[in-house]
Amino acid sequence: MMHGCIYGRLGGDPVERRTRDDNVWATGSLAVNIDQEQDAPPLWIGIVAFGRLADDLLRHRKGDRAFNLRQSAT
Repeated sequence: MMHGCIYGRLGGDPVERRTRDDNVWATGSLAVNIDQEQDAPPLWIGIVAFGRLADDLLRHRKGDRAFNLRQSAT
């Protein structure tokens, strides 16, 4: 099992989406500073959230600090 935690700022307002069964999910982008230099460009991470996590994500706006916790099987 692999775990990762990424901290950054939302690059835009999250977008609400719905499945055919009317379940909510949301997408967004996270700008992550991976270099110590001020002028270094951020790494952009696409994020997807479902259910209650989508509801939480949709309460945030562009520029808000956020984090992305990823868990996947190897």
